[in-house]
Amino acid sequence: MYGIPACYPHTAHRKYLPRRSCCHRGIFHSQEVIDCINGKLKATWSPEQIARVPCELQTPGWRTICRWSCEKHLINGSLKVLRRKGKSHEAKETRGKYSKGKSIRKRDKSVYSRQEAGHREADTAVSGQGKSKACFAALAERKTRFYIAVKIPGRKAETMENAIVAALSAFPCAAGQDHYLRPGCGVRQLAPYGRTVALRGLLYRPVLRLAERQH
Repeated sequence: MYGIPACYPHTAHRKYLPRRSCCHRGIFHSQEVIDCINGKLKATWSPEQIARVPCELQTPGWRTICRWSCEKHLINGSLKVLRRKGKSHEAKETRGKYSKGKSIRKRDKSVYSRQEAGHREADTAVSGQGKSKACFAALAERKTRFYIAVKIPGRKAETMENAIVAALSAFPCAAGQDHYLRPGCGVRQLAPYGRTVALRGLLYRPVLRLAERQH
């Protein structure tokens, strides 16, 4: 039988580190080149002009200059000296995103750290095939991870509001707590129903702010 050399994880990782360090190109050529690029950027030169104008120094390409600027290796990380302030020429994709309103990731620190009970996230779960309009109204409590799923006939705002009220009416601690809606579960039409929820003893302040901004 031929001897099969053994391969150990620690030896493979030790060989991987120097090999990986040689894969990418170096970040900077020299400090003289960096100072030259910074001076021209402060003089409102574009990266294309810096790369294509003849110079006694060997300057990188304009794509490399743009990448170094975005990675904050040049001009102290400030993109205001660029022609378009670092913005791309192409229009960005906005489908499936809400450009206005408060993001769910910008919630309060007590809610984000899961240190206070009573804060819930509302969302809808639909069929992946899309053959049925029926779905589940899901409520997840942040601290205890207690999950409530209520079957509803559709994703309309009124149906979602009734399901939330029915599910949270059994919890006395739900009054005065913050409840956050994920995008896509009738949040645009929830503002008039959110006031009804507040009158019933459930306070939906973040939901109201998000709905009124997007309405």
